[in-house]
Amino acid sequence: MTVRFDRALEIAIDFASKRRTEMGGDVIVVRDLRGRIRFALGERPEQADALAREVDQVLGAFSPGATQIFLIREAMLAPDAVFGASELRQVAEGVRLLERWVTGGDWLRAPLPRSSSNAQRLTFFGIKGGVGRSTALVSVARHLAERGQRVLVVDLDLESPGVSASLLPEYARPSFGVVDWFVEEDVQQADDELLRELVATSPLAAGTTGEIRVVPAGGIIGKEAYVSKLARIYASTPEIGDIGTRIAHFMDRLEAAEHPDWVLLDSRAGIHDLAGIAVTRLDATALLFAVNTPQTWLAYEYLFATWQRDPTLVCRFRDRLRVVAAQVPETGQDEYLRQLRDHASTLFTEYLYDDELAGDAEAFNFDVGDPDAPHSPLPVYWRREFQDWDPTHEPPTVTPEQVRAAFGVLFRFIDEESIRGVLES
Repeated sequence: MTVRFDRALEIAIDFASKRRTEMGGDVIVVRDLRGRIRFALGERPEQADALAREVDQVLGAFSPGATQIFLIREAMLAPDAVFGASELRQVAEGVRLLERWVTGGDWLRAPLPRSSSNAQRLTFFGIKGGVGRSTALVSVARHLAERGQRVLVVDLDLESPGVSASLLPEYARPSFGVVDWFVEEDVQQADDELLRELVATSPLAAGTTGEIRVVPAGGIIGKEAYVSKLARIYASTPEIGDIGTRIAHFMDRLEAAEHPDWVLLDSRAGIHDLAGIAVTRLDATALLFAVNTPQTWLAYEYLFATWQRDPTLVCRFRDRLRVVAAQVPETGQDEYLRQLRDHASTLFTEYLYDDELAGDAEAFNFDVGDPDAPHSPLPVYWRREFQDWDPTHEPPTVTPEQVRAAFGVLFRFIDEESIRGVLES
């Protein structure tokens, strides 16, 4: 019988669980970039050759061969890269798993520590594009400015940038952007001068008591080199680490310089590393935009099922997730929202909520109709006037009343988050 990708890992973990005493105790199952599986051991087992031949047979094409299937600590050039890897996770008693990823690894990496900044971070994420995520971000930025807040908007949708165009007319855009920081960081030129040259003030806050500062994906200098810069930012550096660590460091530097009350992150859509960083690793409340379609729920199910593989990690950010019902239609709104809520509740219950335990007040679990549950959708109502909205156009093309009609529920949620943030700090 052909051994497929998913079955190979199950076989390997089962083998390690049953034979770990023969393999010397604790075992690390290592799956490489091609899906092939090896076992990292502290010492060479007495019956190493026989064990290797046995597991080689059951793994099929996902074995590297009997002579290469065991990684013995003392024979490795850099054993700490395996035995001390931060991505290690427990999958059975005495058995840990280390996945080597090309992309996608940031969805299963631990949240990153942040500096002492008290800024509240809010990530705008959609598993599918075209759901009005960026429009909602712009509206929230203006709302917070009207409340006297200093807002910092960072465009982390680097492969499909654009939110900054809604906040900064051409004349107001800065010289540089996010991608410039990382290419300059690679040659030790990411300094305070560069930091100042990649932030600009949005005229959208005019007439308010607050301020909106914007960091675009790219600046007005070097537009023709944007793709070339983007292609270079994902590399890890020995000094700082992977792209997630680099972004966290960048955010700390920004917040220390800008002193914002709120940081709004425009996330890459889909199951992409940049989205994983913005949603799960940057200590942000994550708004999960959804429309009630089978495509949306299938894509979210793939993501949630990935999270379920490491429940201990998920516990560190699941209470910071909140569903947003995007583009709620003009008719049949109650039924639309009920269906969307039920789909979201099923998803959270199956993958993220704790099993209901009688008398356990600490269980992370919510009734389907609980309005404060992460799955309870915050509605954003579809309105024709937002289809070609230019937020910085003078005179305004959308009235304050129309903005409140579309985003009022979301604004109230943000205001409540603001109160919670003050209390926690």
